[in-house]
Amino acid sequence: MGGIGVHRYLTIGVFGVVLAIGAYTIKTHPVQYASSGTVVFVAPDTIAQREARNNKILDHASQSVLARFSSLTVVGDIFSRTYQSWAKRTALEQQGLRGRLFVSTRTDVSSDTPDHGPVIVFEVLAADPFAARDGVRLVIDDLQTELARWQKGADPTLSVTDTTLTAPAPGVLASGSKSRSAAGFVVFGALLAWAVGQIELWRRSRRLLFQQID
Repeated sequence: MGGIGVHRYLTIGVFGVVLAIGAYTIKTHPVQYASSGTVVFVAPDTIAQREARNNKILDHASQSVLARFSSLTVVGDIFSRTYQSWAKRTALEQQGLRGRLFVSTRTDVSSDTPDHGPVIVFEVLAADPFAARDGVRLVIDDLQTELARWQKGADPTLSVTDTTLTAPAPGVLASGSKSRSAAGFVVFGALLAWAVGQIELWRRSRRLLFQQID
């Protein structure tokens, strides 16, 4: 087989291997869509503020356990840890969550009043955009249930509440675009095959040069 034939088959072989690897990678890494929702915690009046406003002594036991913490940051941390736990994720999956849940908190919240914050962000990655959106809705609804469970029996006006700042929308493409990945592998395969071919031509030319010198 001549040198040109070796070069051709080597180039085609490298290109084919890269395309095969690309096809397998694309097939085993499905498209994912991301949707997110943001919730802010709101603190109630303190016992002292309520007593001063109403000029009436209140039963301190009527204040919710969450409202007794000195900072809403603690509340945010409690629920962030709750929704990152294996037990809670398993329970959400049993309720219909499809996809992966990510939870994060931010303590710096722009507000005209000092009683807002922190925010907790729920993000779901799923195989289709509506599953991602519905997953975030499920988690936000479950947060309502958790708040009620933690504060059962407390005065609602002395309990921590929450407000949805950003409602979830149908997910947007997060990763795994098959067309983009396929194009990337084709370009990479072509460049790699060209480079290998050039190396082979260089080696062949040097071999011929040394043969002529000898």
